[in-house]
Amino acid sequence: MAYFYAYHSASNTTDFDYKKGYGVSAESEKKLTHVNTGDFVFVIQNVHKSVGYQLCGLYRVESIDFEQDNVYPHRVQLSDVSELNDFITLNRHELSKVLPPAGKEGRWDRFMNHFAQTGRTFQKPLDASVIAILKDQLNLQSVDNEDIPGSDEIEFYDKVSRALKLKSAERKKRLKNASVHPTKKQVSVWRYDRNPDVVAEVLLRAKNNCECCHTLAPFQRTKDGGYYLEVHHIIPLSENGEDSVENAIALCPNCHRQEHYGEQQIDKNWRPVKK
Repeated sequence: MAYFYAYHSASNTTDFDYKKGYGVSAESEKKLTHVNTGDFVFVIQNVHKSVGYQLCGLYRVESIDFEQDNVYPHRVQLSDVSELNDFITLNRHELSKVLPPAGKEGRWDRFMNHFAQTGRTFQKPLDASVIAILKDQLNLQSVDNEDIPGSDEIEFYDKVSRALKLKSAERKKRLKNASVHPTKKQVSVWRYDRNPDVVAEVLLRAKNNCECCHTLAPFQRTKDGGYYLEVHHIIPLSENGEDSVENAIALCPNCHRQEHYGEQQIDKNWRPVKK
């Protein structure tokens, strides 16, 4: 299961209608070779100048049909997952502050690089961080995505940054006194209020390398220059796993997504090698 993005550009005169499917030209057919039934797609439109960019919703790919006489003969048939009452107007400048790099920095802002190019439609699966940001706009974050922060992503990682700056002894003292079963807070669904000290300790232990594939983190955060890794709970919190250093592992986005949606690589009894 993968998530993609599709653009309903200003060349259209009407709002996106998922019931008509999403058309892809014959020249762009190769983009669909890696799209499968059951995958998901976020559709963003830029039809109304007075409104700007809008998130139309999140849709599930039901089939890919071929219509010989259509200008866009490859028709991706969709079902509506998000079921929005109205399209969501996006603040491109605020989103540019949290989106990862895409394309040449400086020419356009990051929002434009991600979402204002028809060439990016179905080009490749979205990164986990981009999925989380778009889901946050839809208010769809759930316990299944417990390891990817949503609406409070910035606030949480600010706490992690502060935790990283503490002396090890102070952080370990806080960990010793902290509950290994985090409290829950209700947003629109239940989400675990994770311990930032656990994340900080695991990131420091990893030393900028994925603890599964052992490769260097894929990029550095523009905000603080820190190497980007995602902290994953080996036994999920939803299965009563502990929010502890011993039950957590630092992963690159690829390994993290594989743990959630592919063949699992990490044994439940995995523990870091002591050095």
